[in-house]
Amino acid sequence: MEMAMTMPFSLRNKLKTLCAYGDGWSYAIFWRFHEKNPMLLNVKEAYYEEQLGEEIQNMIPQVHLLGEG
Repeated sequence: MEMAMTMPFSLRNKLKTLCAYGDGWSYAIFWRFHEKNPMLLNVKEAYYEEQLGEEIQNMIPQVHLLGEG
């Protein structure tokens, strides 16, 4: 029996899947620790519905303190 090959999904595709099959999610963001200060978080990847584009794009360059927001 031949095993089916699955294509690896990019992180963005995985976030999109969370939104598509989640419980009414309109965006998903994957955070990472800041490389110089592990108490800070940066956005690594994001998926969002078109109407949220401007709000999410404004958030991406920001750095957040772990435990806030």
